[in-house]
Amino acid sequence: MAKKRRDKRRPNRERVRESAQHSYDHRGETGLYGSIYKEDMPEWVPSNDEHEVILIPYEIQSGENSLFRNKWNKPFSKQDLKDGELWDYKLTILMHGNVGPNKDNVLCLGTFDQPCPRCEEVAELYEKKTRLEDQDKSTKEIEKLIGSLAKRKRALYNIVCLDSKKERKKGIQLWQAPHASIEDALTEKARNKKTGEIIPYGFPEEGFNVYFEKEGSGLGTKYTAVDLVESDVEEDELDDWYAEAYDLEDIIEVLSYDDFYKKCYGSSPGEEAEDEEEAEEEEEERRSSGRKSRKKRYSEEDENEETEEDSDDEEEEEKSRKRRKRRVKDEEEEELPKKSRKRRKKKDEEEEEDSEDDNIPECFGVEFGALEACEDCDDDLYKKCMIKHKKIGTKKRKR
Repeated sequence: MAKKRRDKRRPNRERVRESAQHSYDHRGETGLYGSIYKEDMPEWVPSNDEHEVILIPYEIQSGENSLFRNKWNKPFSKQDLKDGELWDYKLTILMHGNVGPNKDNVLCLGTFDQPCPRCEEVAELYEKKTRLEDQDKSTKEIEKLIGSLAKRKRALYNIVCLDSKKERKKGIQLWQAPHASIEDALTEKARNKKTGEIIPYGFPEEGFNVYFEKEGSGLGTKYTAVDLVESDVEEDELDDWYAEAYDLEDIIEVLSYDDFYKKCYGSSPGEEAEDEEEAEEEEEERRSSGRKSRKKRYSEEDENEETEEDSDDEEEEEKSRKRRKRRVKDEEEEELPKKSRKRRKKKDEEEEEDSEDDNIPECFGVEFGALEACEDCDDDLYKKCMIKHKKIGTKKRKR
């Protein structure tokens, strides 16, 4: 990204002091490979050693439209906007590491008090941890996972490393410092114990550099001996560094909720639910197809048998008609009560025939092949149900 020269433009001391005061007031509030920047930037990563750096303020080009001016960074005052020169010496951000397959660092949307997919996942993990604690179960693994996914508060600076001539010649580099270990510690050091005023250590003209010692790596990293030391920086050097300083609020990549979600999980919000719904529909279609094919298979296997059975039924029905005619003729001479007894006897016989098997469901012969339960029905019962269903249909047509 091209660096814009500012023709010896300098920040106002009081504005920088107010930013340091804001940082002090919010002290203690609470990635591996991928970068949070829109493009490659010169980053400074301190080694395990003693270090001395100078913080260089930057001018905020986005003005009152800046997304970052909230509780994490000093909001613009009326005087700031009136002056038209908006400066700050650091940018407080929230970050997530280990995002996606590339283990990227990504700006947490909580930086803008917006919903964040990774923060939502961490909240669910905390709920799970609480349930495990209630059950007196180990939470060691889930605590480790929460630690790797939770957001981290960082202070982003334009700095010049003064450790050596070689480092000094590199000019402006970006430093993502742990907020609690560096920025909060600096505000404590810069606070006048008598007056409570904060020395604007981020204002180079005040004459202070930042000193600290670093040891360890990863979660075991420690920053100690954080202090403010007298500066020996020349005015000409400051002119160059001010001209090279990056607008920190312009170089960071800010993802939308959907893009962040996709980076985390490989799909957009709602796609998993749609996939599950499609899978359920496919399963229902498969089961329905299975029922149809099963019904067709039994129909084809039993086609000849049913044809013969239908023929036998017709012959039997003809014989029955003749017998009924004879019975009617004989019964005409008998009394009506006797006729009623015969009808009741015949009905009882039919009901007894249908109830031979106590395990036959109520839908037997009625809802053949139309229910989901038909797919799980016993083969013998399924075949009997089909035959019964056809008999019922034949009787209805004859009636």
